[in-house]
Amino acid sequence: DGRVAYNRRFVMRDGTAEMNPGSRLAEVLYREGPIDPEVGVACFQTDALRTVAVLLHHTCHPVHGYPKRYVSAGWPGAWCDEVKRLFSGQAVPLVLNGCCGNVHHADILNRDHVDDPRRMGRLLAETAARAMEGLRFADAPVLDCRSRRFGIPLRPLDPEKVKAAQEYMKAHQEPTWKDEAHTLVDREWCYALGMLDLVDLRRRSPEYEYEVQAFRVGDLAVVALIGEPFVEGQLRIKLESPAPFTFVAHMSNGYVGYVPTPEALKRGGYETRTAHWSKLVPEALDRIAAETGKVL
Repeated sequence: DGRVAYNRRFVMRDGTAEMNPGSRLAEVLYREGPIDPEVGVACFQTDALRTVAVLLHHTCHPVHGYPKRYVSAGWPGAWCDEVKRLFSGQAVPLVLNGCCGNVHHADILNRDHVDDPRRMGRLLAETAARAMEGLRFADAPVLDCRSRRFGIPLRPLDPEKVKAAQEYMKAHQEPTWKDEAHTLVDREWCYALGMLDLVDLRRRSPEYEYEVQAFRVGDLAVVALIGEPFVEGQLRIKLESPAPFTFVAHMSNGYVGYVPTPEALKRGGYETRTAHWSKLVPEALDRIAAETGKVL
C-alpha cells in the first residue's frame, strides 16, 4: 500500500538534506530514500477456526498528535479499531511498526493530501482485508527464537561542538523557553544538554550494547530492533531473510535514537545531528542488518 507513508527526508539544491522542509519546497530536488509499502498480516486461529489474534505490520512514524501535543494511539490504534470491526471484536489486533526513522505519514509534496490517523487506519484495513483473502493456515507451525547482543561504537564528538555546548549550558543552566507560557523548550538548549550527556556516556562506555531478537512462527519471522533505524536497513533485512515473511518491529527493548544510513549522515538533517537521540557510528545500520541476518 503506497497511499499512506512517505520518505520524510528531502535532498535540497545545496546538497544537504532536510526533514519535511515545508518552508523551502522550492529548493527540494528529490526524496532522499525509499519507504517500505508492505502491509503484513498474520492471523491466529483456534482448532474451531475462530480467529483470536491478528498481527499487523506496516512502517511509518505514528506522530499525528505532533505538534498539537495530545496523547493518541495514532494510525496503529485506528488500524486496530478497524480490524476489530472486521472480526466483530472477537480478535485481538497488535501492530508491529517497522523501521520508520525516515518514514512519515505526511505527504508535503501533495497539497490535497489528507493526513488523518482514522483515514490511514481505514486504508490499511482495506489492504489488510485483501491480504487475508489469501491466507494459508498451518496446523503445527514451528516455534523458535534467537537473540544476539553486540557492541556498536558511539559516534566521535566534535571538540568544538562540545566546547560550544559547555559554554551554552554554563550561560543557560535552566531551560530556555520559546514561549512565555513555558510549554516549548528551545531546541538548542536540548541539543546542548544532549551533547554533554554524550560526553558523559562516552566516558563511561565507548560502545552501545545492541540487541537483536528474532522469533519464528512457522513461515513468519518477527524481528525486534532497538531504536529508530532508517527503512533502508529493514529492506535489506527482508531481502536477505530466509523466512518467506519477515515483520520488523523497531523501538523494542531499549532506545538508542535514530540509526541513519552513512549517506544520510553526510547530508545532515534532524535525524543525523549528533545528540543523545542520534549517536551511533555511520556503519551502525549496516552492522545491525548484517547481525539480524545471522540471527534469522
